[in-house]
Amino acid sequence: MTPRQLRNSVSVAVVTRIDEAACVAGSGGVPGPGRDGDWCYFLDQGLDVTRAERIESVQDGFGGFAVEVTLTPADRGEFAAWTARAAGRQIAISVQGRIVAAPQLLEPLGGNWLDIPGLTEADAGTLMRQLR
Repeated sequence: MTPRQLRNSVSVAVVTRIDEAACVAGSGGVPGPGRDGDWCYFLDQGLDVTRAERIESVQDGFGGFAVEVTLTPADRGEFAAWTARAAGRQIAISVQGRIVAAPQLLEPLGGNWLDIPGLTEADAGTLMRQLR
């Protein structure tokens, strides 16, 4: 499959702190979902995914949706190594400067794809449009 450039990159990073309030301008935080509105996530240096072999929306088996980004062979090793370093911690997945998911990374991943979980069908569709 021929790799394609993503319209917007997907960034992954380890979460170092979460403030349960909206980000203050200049704080260095990244806005994302919280219980009652936006929270402010502070992140370590991460990894940007800028190209993919395939992007698709899938049902996640828990009644929700996920977007799967199939990584290019050239990016798989770097992603697998990053997940090995980040395993056991909460990570943030962001697009266009906004956190779209912040799951716990329980164990290192093989590196073939990046799964963006916990989405509604509408949110998965919006994310697909942002990436394609």
